[in-house]
Amino acid sequence: MTIRLLLIILFIPFNVNSGTSIVASIKPIHSITSSIASNIAGPKLLLDYSQDAHHFNLKPSQIRMINDSNMLIAINPNFETGMSKLLNSIKSNNKIIITDTKKINLILSNGNSSPNYHLWLDISNIKKISNHIAEKLILIDPDNKVNYKDNLNVLTLKLDKLENKISNKLSKYANNNFATYSDSLQYFIESNLLKKPFIVTKYHGDRLSIYAAIKARNTIKNSKINCLLSDIDIPKEKIDTLTKDLNIKKARIDVMGININEGPEQYFKLMNNITDEIVQCLQ
Repeated sequence: MTIRLLLIILFIPFNVNSGTSIVASIKPIHSITSSIASNIAGPKLLLDYSQDAHHFNLKPSQIRMINDSNMLIAINPNFETGMSKLLNSIKSNNKIIITDTKKINLILSNGNSSPNYHLWLDISNIKKISNHIAEKLILIDPDNKVNYKDNLNVLTLKLDKLENKISNKLSKYANNNFATYSDSLQYFIESNLLKKPFIVTKYHGDRLSIYAAIKARNTIKNSKINCLLSDIDIPKEKIDTLTKDLNIKKARIDVMGININEGPEQYFKLMNNITDEIVQCLQ
């Protein structure tokens, strides 16, 4: 990030304007916020498809978007590191840090003491997050309290149905052996009671050494694992090298739903897509 852009971030005033203007950092959180604020406010999505949620530089237009809003929603400053300074400078009444949600299930990364931030992949988390977002929006927009609560009730019922649908699809594969390239699917796997997978790398973003790759190949072969799940940000060539000459199915999972159009249905399509990809791999 340039010094000039950093100065803009540090000294730009956060505008608490009349009405409700919401900005959400990533698509899954933007999606559920869109449901909660339906017919009240149109939340804006901060990060576009070309920006890595973990490593990005805010554009001047994105800084203006944040400045023109009165509520910024993000996972955690340690997740969206590109705006950690900005997040820390905003008053608590005008931001929602998802990891601050009460009673949320926060898992530690595999082999790491820091949290695994892919928490939206657990629907029970999303229900708690939805309540948290609704409560915060009511504080800044009390005139629409009834509308927020009505929208929240509708969303909760849809999430209940989604949870049951996914659970029913996956239940028959609960004891299947499989592997994951990293721990980014950990929330999805644990919440749906799937068997603990063999994890190739310690955590999302960890590098795979030649020694670790050889060891992983041997484990996959000896454990008769026939399914490997990986994020779409892992180069296909890496997966092909790891699985060469092994009789194994592969599924590349879009955990963020980058390629799904933004809006209220994005989260539901995301979770259904992940389920279908995993089912096809485990069959």
